Amino acid sequence: MADATDPTIEEVSYDGPGVVPVEGDTTYLWQGDQHTLSVDIGEDGYRSGYELCVSTKPGPNESVQTLDCQPVRSNGTTNITFQSWPAAYVGEQNVTVEYRSVTNDSKPSDRTTFPVYVMNREGDLDDDGLTNEEELELGTEVHSSDTDDDGLDDGKEVDEYGTNPLDADTDDDGIRDSLEIDGPTNATVPDTDDDGLEDGPEVNEHDTDPMDPDSDGDGLEDGPEVHEYGTDPNEADTDGDGLDDAAEVHEHDTDPLEADTDGDGLNDGTEVELGTAPTSPFDVVAAVLFVVVVPGIVLYWKYGGAIAGRLSSGFQPAASDVGARTGGDDRNGASPTPESDGTTTTQILTDEDRVLKLLREHDGPMPQKSLTEETGWSASKVSRLLSNMEEEGEITKITIGRENVVKLGDDGPQTPFRDDE
Repeated sequence: MADATDPTIEEVSYDGPGVVPVEGDTTYLWQGDQHTLSVDIGEDGYRSGYELCVSTKPGPNESVQTLDCQPVRSNGTTNITFQSWPAAYVGEQNVTVEYRSVTNDSKPSDRTTFPVYVMNREGDLDDDGLTNEEELELGTEVHSSDTDDDGLDDGKEVDEYGTNPLDADTDDDGIRDSLEIDGPTNATVPDTDDDGLEDGPEVNEHDTDPMDPDSDGDGLEDGPEVHEYGTDPNEADTDGDGLDDAAEVHEHDTDPLEADTDGDGLNDGTEVELGTAPTSPFDVVAAVLFVVVVPGIVLYWKYGGAIAGRLSSGFQPAASDVGARTGGDDRNGASPTPESDGTTTTQILTDEDRVLKLLREHDGPMPQKSLTEETGWSASKVSRLLSNMEEEGEITKITIGRENVVKLGDDGPQTPFRDDE
């Protein structure tokens, strides 16, 4: 410790091309480059016959090595310039500056010691694959192999992956670089499959496939499903109505979040199958009127007057009347057939023939309930018979609301009125 009357060292600093700009308490120096050590002894620190000496202790087991001594000739700052640092003394070491008398160097008036790290430009202090000089240029740490702590060495980030060694998530998509390098996604592209959802949200929030723009294969990309339509990017038919989300949006203009867009009681998929408009409730009402009410009016127009007359006279319809009403066949399926001599013979019709005959006589679709009434058969028999006939392609059954309607299999769209009526 210096006496009150002894000169003191107030400040020590390094300058010059040999100083490496690394933050921290340790001073980094390029071994082969010039640097200047500036020592400030204050405005009244000059003493005749005193000098400043610089020494280093390269390691804990190394002896102190004197590097240079310069006489103090005035107050203020004394500069000591080194053209290079001794090649044998590289690495971490402690440098000491002493202000001492030339004649009594064993007792310095003052001294200060500070840490210095001497390194070569072409060396690799942290063994990360980048030279010390490259790390200084890139801004990475010369004493840390993984500056951004993302699990990838700085050298590989720069030379192999093209990622930023200063940013753990180069593309800022929410997935660390090392996970993207080890996985399928691109560490430098935030949306690998270009579907409008970044890789991080696909993996961490939506559980979608970051390598497939349409995870559920419904025709809508994951991004629009999440951000625009609100549909489930993992479910092809979000509302379960029988139509895929893309078909609802691009083809039918229906709501992919509402199974029955027009609120008419029929799901959108059913309406598309039936040929009705899934965005208008009125066509279903019209269809019901067409296949139920209109045939009822036709039946009444054809037979209502005769039946009403019999009922008003106190009579029940006879079997012969029923046969006439249904085209000549009785409840046993017999149909009178005129012969050339004026007599008639009875032609036995199968159950299937009777159904086809009734459908032709009604000129179009007929409610299954009316078939049951017309034939006098049980509802279960009619149901089984129609199912068999539909399998054979003889008839077609359509369900509208709660009503089954039957039409000839090869007729296509029908009307209860003939063209000539």
